[in-house]
Parts: sequence; structure tokens; C-alpha cells
Amino acid sequence: MNLEVMYDSIARRQTRFDFLEDLKRIKCPTLVMGGEDDPITPIADSEDIAAALPRKVVQFERFAGCGHGIVEDAPERFLEVVRDFLKQ
Repeated sequence: MNLEVMYDSIARRQTRFDFLEDLKRIKCPTLVMGGEDDPITPIADSEDIAAALPRKVVQFERFAGCGHGIVEDAPERFLEVVRDFLKQ
């Protein structure tokens, strides 16, 4: 495995990885969750994803005090949100 090549490839792809425009085509219920302290996927990115989805299918949940690993940072709330979403 050549880590230099891998990291270069990832860096170049991330600048072109933008599917926001395509999200409007989604028709099934979609749960978007984001941690307010996420250094990898900032909460603004999660908000953009939720805003790009049709309003009738999206549920957005913001997790205060959580980073990228909301499962580890807020396991009870995470499970509650997922369970409630699946009950719909």
C-alpha cells in the first residue's frame, strides 16, 4: 500500500465530491445527523445536506457537544433518534 498515493487521491477527489444537487431526487425518508463539534464533517455541511433534501423526506438532528462519533459521544440520544426515525 502506497500511503502517499492514497492520500493524494483522497485529497483530489474530495475537492470534486459534491452531490448536493442530486439529493433533491431522494424520495425515501432520510435521517441526517451531525455533531456540532465535528472536525471532519462540520455541522454546516450536515445542514447543507439536510437543506438539499426534499423537506417532506428529511429529518435533521443536531447533536450538541458531539464530534464526528456521535454514537460514542451521545449513545443514548443517538439510539433514541434512530429508533424514533425507524418507527415512522
